[in-house]
Amino acid sequence: MVVSTMYVNPVTGNDANTGSPLSSERTMTGALKATQSSAIIQLPPGMYSTASGGVFPLIIGRGILVVGGG
Repeated sequence: MVVSTMYVNPVTGNDANTGSPLSSERTMTGALKATQSSAIIQLPPGMYSTASGGVFPLIIGRGILVVGGG
């Protein structure tokens, strides 16, 4: 099984990006939509809210791991 890592940055990211470290998603919502099944969503410290474009509640499916940094 291949597990991909999606990177999110609510300040510099864009949900049209690929989710790589240099081309991060802006929201957890965007990262969740871009993942297929097994994935790690890597979050830097920051504010995650509707103000940055997130849509809540978040539904985190089976095989998705959300990891925060701080």
